[in-house]
Amino acid sequence: MQTKLFLAFIGLLLLTVRAEAQKIQEIVSKEIDDAIPVFDQLLGSRSFADIKVLGLGDAAVFVKESKKLATSFSAYLISRQKFRNIVLHVDDWQVRPLNAYLTSAVRADTLVLDSLIKSIFSSDYQFRNRDFRAFLQWLKQYNLTNPKDQVNFGGVAPVNRIPPAYFLAAYVFEIDKTYGQQLSEKWSNEDTSDSLAYSDIDVWLQAVRKTKSSTSVRQQILRCEGDLQHNKYVLKYNSPDQQFSQNQLNDKARYTANQVLQKSDKPTIFYAMTYQVMKGELETSVELNGLPVSAVGKYLKDELKSSYQSFAIDFADSAKVMVIDIPNRKGDLEKVNGTAQAKALYQKGEFIDRTKDAQSLKGYKPTMLWPYKGQVGNLILGKEEYAIDAVFLFSSLTELDLSEY
Repeated sequence: MQTKLFLAFIGLLLLTVRAEAQKIQEIVSKEIDDAIPVFDQLLGSRSFADIKVLGLGDAAVFVKESKKLATSFSAYLISRQKFRNIVLHVDDWQVRPLNAYLTSAVRADTLVLDSLIKSIFSSDYQFRNRDFRAFLQWLKQYNLTNPKDQVNFGGVAPVNRIPPAYFLAAYVFEIDKTYGQQLSEKWSNEDTSDSLAYSDIDVWLQAVRKTKSSTSVRQQILRCEGDLQHNKYVLKYNSPDQQFSQNQLNDKARYTANQVLQKSDKPTIFYAMTYQVMKGELETSVELNGLPVSAVGKYLKDELKSSYQSFAIDFADSAKVMVIDIPNRKGDLEKVNGTAQAKALYQKGEFIDRTKDAQSLKGYKPTMLWPYKGQVGNLILGKEEYAIDAVFLFSSLTELDLSEY
């Protein structure tokens, strides 16, 4: 009798795992609005009430399934859990026109959206793909339907320097048109280097700070100062194997975390790569002296404690991943095997949540897939520590079809 009961229990457990697996596959096979109710079933009564920032980690840039899952999960968090900000690990100054479109009262226009995506994410296929485009279409419609409770969209990472021409157009001309014209003519008539142009901006900014101005102008001055600060943390890559010091990498990650915090007046989704949202330190080939560097997620955890939670996407069997070979100007499709930890977790189900199964995620290291050939990394994590709070697990991941969009 006991044997029969045990076998019945195992059978029920396997049926539960299969049903959960079917839900994950169902999510990635559906349009966003149809996928949201499936998350209701998958997550059940899982509470998000005390989360200020949720780090959502994409498995890799050039994989298909994680894009669909991440965008549908973001829509679930927005529509069901009232998250009201979504920030990407990209430059804020570049995505500002996209946020303006998404939060404006003008009707949805696919031509405008496509133009914005292709100009902003010209070669960033984490976001230049059909699933992310579909999410932006969904988000635009959501904001039109909820004009008094909109979702803001932004960037938080210092990836590219803001050029002098941007400061001239966005701030100098807006605040002091006459001086803006003078500066424009000066830069046009002289062979002005970027360093001299930035110096001109700084001299102007110091002068305008001393003048009496309206509240709107003071706000513009603060934004200008913030953008100049952004440039200080951009790391210049001169070669694909460029390395930086521990301080440089930590300063950039800390600045990024602070930008997330500044934009988290309401519950916020921080959508990045898994190795950026994890709570821990990394050993990475990018660091000059082999010293550990902190992930953005570690700084968020240090500041927010349990109000920061990180969700990862991982795989148990294998992933077909495009890796960029910069010196040879090509992309190579590589097969990466899943880790033993991921395989063990996958036997328990395709969604593992620390609030329900803390022991399984203790010491768990999600797979880190870097976009460039030669880049490697390892998460430094004790057996009793947590890098993430939940993980969605696929059996396998397939390559992103770059010809689709």
